[in-house]
Amino acid sequence: EKLGITRATLKKDIDVLNESLKRYSLKLESEKNRFSIVGNEKKLRHLKSIKFLEYFNVEITPLDIDYIFQNVDRDLLSELKEVILNIGKKFSVEFKEDFVKLMEIFLYVSFERVKEGHVIDRKVNYEFLVNTTHYEIARDSLEKYLDKELSYELVHITEYFISGGVTENIEELKESIEKYLDGLILALEKTFNGSLNYGELSSKLMGYLIPAIYRLKNNFSIKESGERDEIFTLVERYSKDESYLPEKLTENEVFHIAKEIKTYMENEKNRVISLKTLLEIVDRNSEILNREKLIEDLMTHYGKLIKVDIK
Repeated sequence: EKLGITRATLKKDIDVLNESLKRYSLKLESEKNRFSIVGNEKKLRHLKSIKFLEYFNVEITPLDIDYIFQNVDRDLLSELKEVILNIGKKFSVEFKEDFVKLMEIFLYVSFERVKEGHVIDRKVNYEFLVNTTHYEIARDSLEKYLDKELSYELVHITEYFISGGVTENIEELKESIEKYLDGLILALEKTFNGSLNYGELSSKLMGYLIPAIYRLKNNFSIKESGERDEIFTLVERYSKDESYLPEKLTENEVFHIAKEIKTYMENEKNRVISLKTLLEIVDRNSEILNREKLIEDLMTHYGKLIKVDIK
């Protein structure tokens, strides 16, 4: 009655919402006439962060205030903005406006997560970060909101603050990394006869390299190690001579990239071909045998999983 719609319209809207939530691996559940969005805690937190972004960037309607943002602590958000700016001053950097907004949301949602008992208890580069002055500044600045004993949480937050001190344009950085990866993939294709589809690998390495560059700018180490094999040597040689990345990769990061490549190549070799799909392709082309069409169908479905060894 308050919304001024029928039950049928509401049901339709709920169906539409559920389709949208599937993208986040979440769903809407109803129990005793109360609705809840349920799923993985991290996914829920990410979706909540997206809604907070709307709170900052979109004109808020009365319905937003009554339903979506009715429990938002606006005073806390204002406090956090000042805390973030003060941390920037102590870091001797000037955080950009967009970064400040994102950190307000990140901290707000993180504090809520901790209150609900979802606490980070491990971090790969913990030993390094916990001994930095950046960590001390973040810990002391946030003591009103987070217990100092939650060192893994504070290390996680510290890493975000350090990344905010990067001054390069993120789009320029992304473009540089794409050029680096194009060259690396080309080197892999030449060495291994272009027998694999490296698109998925390229996307994964892109996701790794952007924060890796942030760490480099702040003398971070991810403490990777591995075998100095053919792939490591290829990545090391290529990375030494390339001119796209703003900083040369460390040995640790070369190890990490080489390990990702080896894992990807092994997975590609072991990828299973569907017998059902294979038989359907053969059946489609069996009545009138057309060798060229059969090859085209097989290549369309299985691509570079098939070694092209005929002319």
